[in-house]
Amino acid sequence: MKVKIDSDVIYEVSGVVWYLLTSRHDLWDYVENNYDVSEDTVDDYNKQYSEIPFDYSDLSYEEKLELAYDNDFEPDPVEIFQWYIVSEWMYRRLKEEGEPVFSFEGTKFWGRTTFGQAVYMDGIIKKILGQF
Repeated sequence: MKVKIDSDVIYEVSGVVWYLLTSRHDLWDYVENNYDVSEDTVDDYNKQYSEIPFDYSDLSYEEKLELAYDNDFEPDPVEIFQWYIVSEWMYRRLKEEGEPVFSFEGTKFWGRTTFGQAVYMDGIIKKILGQF
């Protein structure tokens, strides 16, 4: 299956999505992967705020995250610079990769967390498209 960037990352619609999210704050509840719970962030938090009387490196990511939440971890929201309409396929792949995504009235959106370069140059896009 050959994927074309212009058929999967369809159109930049930041103004529309920001308007939706600011006029209806409840819609933020539907933005997925909106918080930084990366392994590096969780590790940094645990090393700073958790008492760890065991070999931390033996823990799975899920156990590390649970330890952080047990010690009042509150992840920071990721910084979204732009919103794009994406195909259903791209939406699923971005969601699987932990990217911020949002679905509203059947339309799928991706919250891009980088800027200053063409979309096809984003690391996450290269990773997803490189799988083919």
